[in-house]
Amino acid sequence: MSNRSKRVSVSKIVAGLLAMSLIAAACGDSSSDTSTAATTTAAPTTAAPATTAAPPKEDATSSATADKGDSSAETTVTDVLRTIDGAKSGGTLRLSVLSETDGLNPTVNRFSPTAYQMGYTVFEPLFYWDASGQITPYLAESGTNSDDGLTFTLKLRPNITFTDGEPLDADAIIVNFEALLADPLISLAVRPALDADVPVTKVDDLTVEFHLALPNKQFATGLDGQLGMPGSPKWLAAAKDDQALNQEPVGTGPFVFDSRVQDSVTKFVKNPDWWQTRDNGTEVYLDAIEFYPVTDSQIAVSQLIGGELDGMQTTNPTATAAIRDEGDKFIRLEDDQGQESFAMMNSTVPPFDDIRVRQAVTFAAARQNYIDFAGAGILRGSDTMFAPELIWNNADIKQEGDQPELAGPLVESYCADVPEGCTDGRVNIDFEYSGPSVDQENIADILSEGWGDFFNVNRVVLLEDDHITNVALGAYQIVTWRQFGAPDPTADRVWLACDSIGFVSLNWPRYCDQSREDLLNAARATDVLSERVDLWKQIQQKIHDDYLYIFFTRTLWDNAFVANTRNQCGVKSPDGVELLCTSSGAMFNHGIWFDK
Repeated sequence: MSNRSKRVSVSKIVAGLLAMSLIAAACGDSSSDTSTAATTTAAPTTAAPATTAAPPKEDATSSATADKGDSSAETTVTDVLRTIDGAKSGGTLRLSVLSETDGLNPTVNRFSPTAYQMGYTVFEPLFYWDASGQITPYLAESGTNSDDGLTFTLKLRPNITFTDGEPLDADAIIVNFEALLADPLISLAVRPALDADVPVTKVDDLTVEFHLALPNKQFATGLDGQLGMPGSPKWLAAAKDDQALNQEPVGTGPFVFDSRVQDSVTKFVKNPDWWQTRDNGTEVYLDAIEFYPVTDSQIAVSQLIGGELDGMQTTNPTATAAIRDEGDKFIRLEDDQGQESFAMMNSTVPPFDDIRVRQAVTFAAARQNYIDFAGAGILRGSDTMFAPELIWNNADIKQEGDQPELAGPLVESYCADVPEGCTDGRVNIDFEYSGPSVDQENIADILSEGWGDFFNVNRVVLLEDDHITNVALGAYQIVTWRQFGAPDPTADRVWLACDSIGFVSLNWPRYCDQSREDLLNAARATDVLSERVDLWKQIQQKIHDDYLYIFFTRTLWDNAFVANTRNQCGVKSPDGVELLCTSSGAMFNHGIWFDK
């Protein structure tokens, strides 16, 4: 195998670990006859453990006023996004996704936002988030933490089968976790949390115990996505021998795989034997869903406006502005409470192994110019890994930048001590980003100009696969990136923990500080919300003080639908619990129906 082939292979597997947490960055109700745009910010303002009561919070769904020529006529987002009365069956929902995915097997493939949009049609999670941000059982009937936090007992709902007839039972869960642990890179997101010798054991036909390496009262929060989306054991075994079957997923969900032409269209059709229809009467109204990878969001907007699509997903603020300009033609679900764009430094290589350089590059960063350009007047700036309205946010932290007067003395001091790392009194740095991309080049211009008085900036442009690989292998100095954004911060621990550092690292800056590690471990060992909030505020302070990230903007996820679709946010758990509508762009689509 060539060196290039090895690098691409590594990057494709690494990308599976980035599920909804990383993308390399540079960088609506109506009556039956009148439609209005509706916008909701659907992410929770809290994310409490399943064993605690939800803390007080504002309703996670906002409301919109319908302009129907009558100032007294009002409608709310709930009317359009959570409407079942008058539901109609039939039709194919055509959705665009941000990119193509290399496969749809949760145990081996890349589960980016694209894979989640497709995956949630055919797979179901063991746990998911309710509308107030608490983790709640889904395929699982219950999840119980031991008093010491070292054992998590998972009990499955009875009489559920995969669409190939295989039972969803304890044996199936063990098969899935053995497959996750066997993957050389996906296992990095799983293995550190589990006992090395006996990670998971069968208790009875529907119950398994996870044996944990360290106390973790939030283990269930990691079972909402790729690591908790079980596939049929028969299918997983067959896919080991025939990797083409990774493109033909077999789960327990409301749709079944129909066909797939990569880079063109993937189609799922209604599952006539879905267990939820049998057990609690939950209906699937659509006949089918088709997913189209459209990498240019402006093209997707044109297709949505032109009627070629029924919905689209974008993080492009210009595309979002174009959708907003169309007014009542579209239903919009906007969420910017997860994920941030930032610059990130490798703490293990010169010159960023010296905190003076990390501080100087932070102070000299043209942060406001970045926000103005990349944000296009739409995106909010970001100071930490949490939005200001989230209970986890440490409001005392403000991201530095645009302070070149503070950078000079630090650079002078460093160059005096490490003259071989400087030229003409400026520090030599390699700044890497993915491309080719006009937007990314413009952002690189902005950042390079801000750094230019103090740094000799060598710009390195790589294809995204190679960019991801370099970061995972620690073969970089400073990069632009996008990450974080899990509904519960415990799920973001993997990007910060010491045990995520290795030959291939998920702790991208490769920074290990035992005091921060102790805080991370303490935060997952307790289920007392006030304690967790305080610990995460301390963690943020540590992150700030170590100067590893320069936070720029919050990511705005926009899921837009044509106005005659309904019930985008009407999905409930099998227990009837209303679920979170969107999370970093991902959502369930099986509750949607066409009004006409």
